[in-house]
Amino acid sequence: MKSPSNLQTIVLLGTALLVCSTAVASDKSRQQEQARLDKICYDTRQQLIAPQKKAVIAECVQEQKRTKAQKDPQAYCENFYRDYGERSGRKRAMYMDIPECQRAEEFQHSTRSTR
Repeated sequence: MKSPSNLQTIVLLGTALLVCSTAVASDKSRQQEQARLDKICYDTRQQLIAPQKKAVIAECVQEQKRTKAQKDPQAYCENFYRDYGERSGRKRAMYMDIPECQRAEEFQHSTRSTR
């Protein structure tokens, strides 16, 4: 059997590099798209959560003032509810069922199934 020539080896290596770089570029663009969709989901959720979080903190501050349990009720309540609406233990984050988050989740799952 004849060994491949230098030109054949170079062509083969060049083709392999091209295939690998295309796969890397495709993966990077999918990562960028996932990041974009995740940001849209997060920003939309924060807009929905903000008024509820503000109300819960206000209620907490009133309760802390009434009981005089804390020196700085506002700071205490803001810290206590700092992660309001986010994932907690096995509890899913609030508003993950909105269309913006569903698109991000579906895209993430489509990435997994193409590999």
